[in-house]
Amino acid sequence: MKLLPFRLLIVVLVCFAQLRAVSDVIYDLPTPIHSIDARIDLLNDPDTKTVDFSTYEVVMDEAGTTFLAALIQAAERGVKIRGIIDNKITKSHPELVAYLAQKGIELFFHNPIKFNWDLLRHPIQTVIRYNQRLHDKMFIVNSSILLLGDKNYANKYFPQLRNVDPKAGYVKGREVVMIGDGVSSYMAYFEDMWSFYKSIMTQDELLSLQMPVSERLKRKFDKTFAASKEWLDKRKQKLIDWRKNKFEYQSADLIQNSNESQTTTLAEIFEKIANAKPGTKVLIENGYLVMFPELRRAITRAVENKVDVVLNLNEKSELWLMDVALKVDLEELVRLGLKVYLNRNYPTHAKVILLENVSGQKEVIITSANLDPRSYNINTESGFSIKSNELFDRYWKQFNDHKSNKVFHQSAGKCEAFYAKSSMPGSAKRWQKKFINFMRPQL
Repeated sequence: MKLLPFRLLIVVLVCFAQLRAVSDVIYDLPTPIHSIDARIDLLNDPDTKTVDFSTYEVVMDEAGTTFLAALIQAAERGVKIRGIIDNKITKSHPELVAYLAQKGIELFFHNPIKFNWDLLRHPIQTVIRYNQRLHDKMFIVNSSILLLGDKNYANKYFPQLRNVDPKAGYVKGREVVMIGDGVSSYMAYFEDMWSFYKSIMTQDELLSLQMPVSERLKRKFDKTFAASKEWLDKRKQKLIDWRKNKFEYQSADLIQNSNESQTTTLAEIFEKIANAKPGTKVLIENGYLVMFPELRRAITRAVENKVDVVLNLNEKSELWLMDVALKVDLEELVRLGLKVYLNRNYPTHAKVILLENVSGQKEVIITSANLDPRSYNINTESGFSIKSNELFDRYWKQFNDHKSNKVFHQSAGKCEAFYAKSSMPGSAKRWQKKFINFMRPQL
């Protein structure tokens, strides 16, 4: 009889361990269609009660209106929806926010740009405040399911939205759905942000959300979302199996800007890169990279520790300034001993780092941050360090399977063999170097 409590304790611990092992799963979303369908499926799930999200932009194009239409449909079923947006949606129409609020979608905006007397009275402080942007990207369902990745809500992130083709193109980003360890920490992070933005809302702004939308504008907005709702209703009948690529993960740690410790998301990530296990490889995938002292120190320490640092960047960006910055910095990256691959046809928007830490654990770091001074010093960023051997190996395989299609740069002295499309970087012009060095802190 004395052994009974002990046996019960063992049974409880075993059951908890089994539950934990089953619940800590991650689903890779390899294409934009997987990302679209995951959101639609989760919003349409009758078990979904709450949705909380943050994003840098929601553009009123097909992708943006489809996302908002999906939110509206869920809210009309009684799902509680809260969102934090940097500021893009207000360009379409200020009363759109009131329209969505009356549908049941609460939105807060980060530093809405307003031209008022503050700009004249305190120009420097006002410009500094407006310059700091919210760059987080998260989508949380029932406080327990997290969709995390690089996508904002605009056509350029979902190029196949209307012409659905799961096989279209190379992976243009990295998004995952997580259930289990660590999701609660991201939910707490969102709650802190939500409480902050709620605390700074003025009484006039709160009242404006309660003002009735004119019938003319209501009809206009209804018409705007009608086509998207029709598309959604058809799409719900043929969703692809976004849960097909399922993996286990051991743990997930939130990485975020911290005022208390005075560290930033990128600062913590750079420490991980600098202290990667000697003799291993680090893969850095990012759509934007600009050299600055903290990044230079991190990759230099890694190289000195015999870590093979591989960069997967874009040959061309939609931003001319970033193209020039890469041209200026490419020589230094190669000179430091890095292997640089540039995507030619399918530019990536991913913000992912693969590394092995000093303990030999394989980490997949998914973040909202670009590798630039702005993300390090100015913007609000966050991410997860996910320990998962399976996902780590999958992402490395995907990179290796496609690297022969990229432009490859490496120090000639260290290169044993070039790929067919290899080339050495050319010298940037003097004016380009001066211009980028002047603009660098804001890039």
